Amino acid sequence: MMKENILFIVFCLFLNVCHRKIIINEGKIIKSGEMEIIKLMDAPTNTSIDISPFLDTIKYVKLELTEESIIGYIQKLTVYEDRIYILDTQTSPLFVFNINGEYLFKISNVGQGPKEYSQLDFFDIDFKNKQIVLTDLMGYWIMKYDLDGHFINRKKIPFWIEGIVPCHDNGYAIYANYRKNKTTMKKEYNLMYLDSLMNITKV
Repeated sequence: MMKENILFIVFCLFLNVCHRKIIINEGKIIKSGEMEIIKLMDAPTNTSIDISPFLDTIKYVKLELTEESIIGYIQKLTVYEDRIYILDTQTSPLFVFNINGEYLFKISNVGQGPKEYSQLDFFDIDFKNKQIVLTDLMGYWIMKYDLDGHFINRKKIPFWIEGIVPCHDNGYAIYANYRKNKTTMKKEYNLMYLDSLMNITKV
């Protein structure tokens, strides 16, 4: 079981490192920084694929286990600038480890105060501003922290959303389930763009 968990984390790390700033090249190879990602678009879904020809190194990272770093359920995992960010939606913290698996800190501010949240549902990294973006859907908040876990600010989300990705111009690409926004929206919009003031500018 432990081996399977480690392999799952490594696979998530491999996929996550490769998903930003991508350029499609002839529908097959995608370049991301100095890496090339091979997209197996035509592979049948019921067959196993040997990815070893595309890899030159596999690194197993064992996450440090302390009283402060016990993870309940991994909702999302992201690697950025030699740190591993793990969202645990069971107990609502965001854990941060270094690339060697050593526990660094966690963001865990459950409560009703101005710097607190009801629960964490989603997170992403704002690469341009080097910030952690967290969402508290129960409280309708987008919260920003620096990469060391210090609170910066929060903004009220004007309607129900399910996922959010920060954009380079300080806006947000968001996904919303229209069924939960019938009272606030006249039309069925599921994909939207919010500017930095949380106004809808594109749908």
